[in-house]
Amino acid sequence: MTDLRRTILFLGLTTVGSMHDYSLLKEELGWHAGRTTWFDCVELFADLGYLGMGDDFAVQKLRMPIKKPRKSKDNPEPELTDAQKEHNKAVSKIRVKVEHAIGSMKIL
Repeated sequence: MTDLRRTILFLGLTTVGSMHDYSLLKEELGWHAGRTTWFDCVELFADLGYLGMGDDFAVQKLRMPIKKPRKSKDNPEPELTDAQKEHNKAVSKIRVKVEHAIGSMKIL
């Protein structure tokens, strides 16, 4: 986790093998069941790997990209609306700072 100045606020433990990022976060924070208040006073930007975070944690404001609908018989060519695309672009402009903080940590 980082802030907008790319300061790293939280860094989880590294693990061997494949484990989902969101599962690791819940394990690190000691989440078991029910909503917890770890993020209740922050605006949180997360990627789609953290779906369900709004259900598991009380968050002041959670901003995530909107996932493109799946292809189906009823929706053979799924598309996001222009408003959804704009939302995703706005979220991405903030999240890129997190990605840059992670990248800079890896080269030190």
